[in-house]
Amino acid sequence: MGNINLSGSFIVGGIVLLALLFIHFRMQDANRSQIINEFTESSMTNMADVLDYDFNKIGYRVSTNPKISSINNSSISFLADLDNNGSIDSVKYFTRVTNGRQYLVRRTTNSSVRESQIVISNFLLQGFDSLNNNTFNASSIKSIEMQIVIDNNSFRSDTTSNFGSYYKRRYFIHNK
Repeated sequence: MGNINLSGSFIVGGIVLLALLFIHFRMQDANRSQIINEFTESSMTNMADVLDYDFNKIGYRVSTNPKISSINNSSISFLADLDNNGSIDSVKYFTRVTNGRQYLVRRTTNSSVRESQIVISNFLLQGFDSLNNNTFNASSIKSIEMQIVIDNNSFRSDTTSNFGSYYKRRYFIHNK
């Protein structure tokens, strides 16, 4: 009879131990997912701050026309006085694919060429004229709508609960 009780105790103890291990690993995975989602949101917030700063200054202190040098649905090049020093800076945003990952690249040329990039899923630009019609004619653009998606798949090892960040905003051109 003692061996049956001992065997039953081992079985019940093993089940309890497995249940505790399952709970531990499930909580660890949930914690990892939360950290990755927070990192994605933080990246989007930082990028949105830079985008807002740059796009709100399109045409700022630029006396020549057009303020926008070139634009299409995935890139833009414009002039602005970014650092408020009186000299006109050139800013370009475009997408680049490297090793299967898509990057949003920001290139500025004030005293020297500077470039930075961030992993994204999608980047879309639309230009609008004074009648709110879509246009990519740089001389008739009065506002620009930008949409960007950062996906946290690049930081994950599993595919559960994949969330990203979506940002959309319309900017108006200065001095037009």
